[in-house]
Amino acid sequence: MELDMVPVSLPKAAVPIVLPVPPGGVKVLPRWAAEDEVSKWRLRYRPHAKEDPTSEFDEGAAWVELELRNFTRELPLSNLDAGLLHDFKVAIQTPEGWSDWSVAAQCEAPPPHPPGKLATLLPRVLDGSSVKVRWTPPIDSTSVAPGLKVQRYKILVTWAPRPGEDDVSCSREIEVVDETESHVITDLESLTDYTFQIAAENAAGWGELSDPTVPVQTMPPVPTTLNQPTLRRATHHSAVIQWQHPPFSEAPVMSFRFRHTSSADWSSDVVEIHDVSPALSQYVIQGLKPGHVYIFQVRAVNKYGMGIWSDSSIPIRTMDGATPSTIEDLQASEIYKSFIRLQWRPVDENGYPITGYRLRYAHTEDMADPVEAVPAVVRDNGFDTCDIRHLRKLKYHFQVAAINHLGMAEWSELAVVDMSRDSPGGLAVSPKLREVKMISLAEGLQCELRSGERLKTVNTVKERAHDSVICWKFLSPQRTRAFNSFQYLKKGVGEGVYTQIFTAVRPGLLGQIREKRQKLEGNMAPPPAPKKRARPANTCRLPPPEPLPAPRKAASAASATPRKAPQFAASRQSCMAATQFFDPADNAHAEEGGSCLWKNGCMARMRRHERCIYGGRMQPSVISLVDRVLIGRGEACDVILDSSLTPQMISRSHAVVTVEDHSCMIEDQGSLNGVHINGTRICSKQALKHGDIVTFGVPSPQPEFDYIFEMRS
Repeated sequence: MELDMVPVSLPKAAVPIVLPVPPGGVKVLPRWAAEDEVSKWRLRYRPHAKEDPTSEFDEGAAWVELELRNFTRELPLSNLDAGLLHDFKVAIQTPEGWSDWSVAAQCEAPPPHPPGKLATLLPRVLDGSSVKVRWTPPIDSTSVAPGLKVQRYKILVTWAPRPGEDDVSCSREIEVVDETESHVITDLESLTDYTFQIAAENAAGWGELSDPTVPVQTMPPVPTTLNQPTLRRATHHSAVIQWQHPPFSEAPVMSFRFRHTSSADWSSDVVEIHDVSPALSQYVIQGLKPGHVYIFQVRAVNKYGMGIWSDSSIPIRTMDGATPSTIEDLQASEIYKSFIRLQWRPVDENGYPITGYRLRYAHTEDMADPVEAVPAVVRDNGFDTCDIRHLRKLKYHFQVAAINHLGMAEWSELAVVDMSRDSPGGLAVSPKLREVKMISLAEGLQCELRSGERLKTVNTVKERAHDSVICWKFLSPQRTRAFNSFQYLKKGVGEGVYTQIFTAVRPGLLGQIREKRQKLEGNMAPPPAPKKRARPANTCRLPPPEPLPAPRKAASAASATPRKAPQFAASRQSCMAATQFFDPADNAHAEEGGSCLWKNGCMARMRRHERCIYGGRMQPSVISLVDRVLIGRGEACDVILDSSLTPQMISRSHAVVTVEDHSCMIEDQGSLNGVHINGTRICSKQALKHGDIVTFGVPSPQPEFDYIFEMRS
């Protein structure tokens, strides 16, 4: 291709600068001075041919001519024959005209080279076995030269060796022939780290592999997304959720998970529940708040991981809170002379936890002028119970109500307890128990002495209490059972039954045993005592108190004139219900090392300390400990302690001493002034040691209730 001929009016132009540009191209840079005022310039080039300077004809291939403006100072040329030498000439136009063609400059176009290194692939996981990779083609592919065009791509997939594989086999190559910028790689395995690289190829060969991608894992075969769950049976704090299981797969479901919230966008108050059995298709969600709207989601878990949360369920509202329900089945489970225990079934909280209880009582059925109190309620064997002490010989009508955050419930139905009617052993029997014959324990009580002699079987022990008969029998098993001591009897029956037996049956039974023992041992019967006014069987017999010390002025008179010891009546109302007997001293059975005498069959006792001052008639010198002994100033106690000097020192039910497996345990019964052992107040059940000083009440320099604990050797 040649341009129009122009007249030449100037000498030859300067030789241009020609630079090779790979692949198959050159760059031409014309040269002129700034003062030449060049407006245009022309370039001609062709494959190199030998020229004869003397010849008028130009031999060789035709020239290719180009005309350009003066501002183009660099001209790249491409698609030249690689490896072939070319000639380049330049002519310039100035205001004076065109110059002659310059001397030819030679340059060889370089051959093509392989494609450059591609950028790192961009992988995207599609499913459990396929990944899609994308890339950017190399710049070389934009050339129109046939030798520079990318012909195909190669993708290299590598992974870490799995068990049983070697490093050589942990890769595979994939060729992509199509003109594309992405490819889907299939047949991948889950839980395997894969890396991907790519290289391009043209006529010159394969280019360099790209940098490897970060390790990529396909989606593990976790359970599929479940359908939204359904809710039903909403209460104050719970709701039943139901869901459908995912389709069967090689990886079975190991558990389900739930989450719920009361916010519409799951931004707050989100609670998750884990490890729900895969065998269930419905579950009770606990811990909800009353009067709230909740939404729920569910997902499954297998050995590969967790599925995606399901769609949210239809919102469900829990029941609004209310005051507690009315207490039902209020009754007196245990009744004593001045103490009862009320029990009732646990109430329904109705959305809010129980914060307290209120108790009221009156002496009439219409609950006129009731007295209200706050009871101490304790859960025992599935029932709520409270103890009421210091009751009088009156008829009581009790009602109880529960309280929660919203207020107090209605009062329960009346529970009537008549404390004016007592059982034979000082035990108050409730009206309900009086209507039913009490058949609990003892047809065939047998008592075995230490000497090995067996007493005659006491078939039935009957005591008449007003209009009822208390009859102790065995109902199950239907056979005779022998108890060697009341301690074993206590383990075989309930606490309430044992207390009734201990109070009503034990005194008479021990009397029969004592008489039988005296006959077996051959003791002579004591001479008949003068007839006295009969006293109740459970009245406590106390030794006569020591006389008060006489004044110094009357010392001689007291020594000259013998003073007759005061005699106390055997029957006193304050000693009712005391089942601990204190027999007069018997010198024939005195043991060494003690000023007081041991009672037959007693292995432990508490002896009043010598430093104690006299404070009244209710301070026995010796307390024999057998099985269980309740100590206090109340009439229902086994041992009654009291003082005229400090009348409030001892509580009504102060302490209890029990004999358990050849050891004695003492426990404070919530007394005001406490129980002290060797000067230290006890807070729980504690074992007694031989020689311990037990103080009932507050220790003082002039004690009244200090006792020395002794074990029989």
